[in-house]
Amino acid sequence: MADVNKLIILGRIGGDPELKTVGETQLCQFSVATNEYWTDKDGKKQERVEWTNVVVWGRRAESCAKYLGKGHQVYVEGRKRTRKWEKDGYTFYGVDLVAEQVTFLDNRNSGSSQTDDEPPPSSPFSGGSNDDIPF
Repeated sequence: MADVNKLIILGRIGGDPELKTVGETQLCQFSVATNEYWTDKDGKKQERVEWTNVVVWGRRAESCAKYLGKGHQVYVEGRKRTRKWEKDGYTFYGVDLVAEQVTFLDNRNSGSSQTDDEPPPSSPFSGGSNDDIPF
């Protein structure tokens, strides 16, 4: 049986996406909050927020930076990637969701016209291959 590395989240973006260029490839990063609700043994309603760092590459990155913003709801599918870096003699680890599909569930520019080469904000955008990921 093959291994599976798949993450799926649906939540709200915590801040405006950041678009960067790495080599000749576009990179977009943003965080997504997902909420969990329950009632504790004393009958009090509880909430826990989990934050997931999302990394989007290539044409998808440009589209995410253009259409997504703080507070917008988004559905993301992809794979878990752990990164490691050192700073001031300390080793740090971070976990990212490397997006393979991003679905925009809110329309930041409702009423604005779209050109044929832009994906509509309410549709999944999963074009491109993973060959352009430099790690």
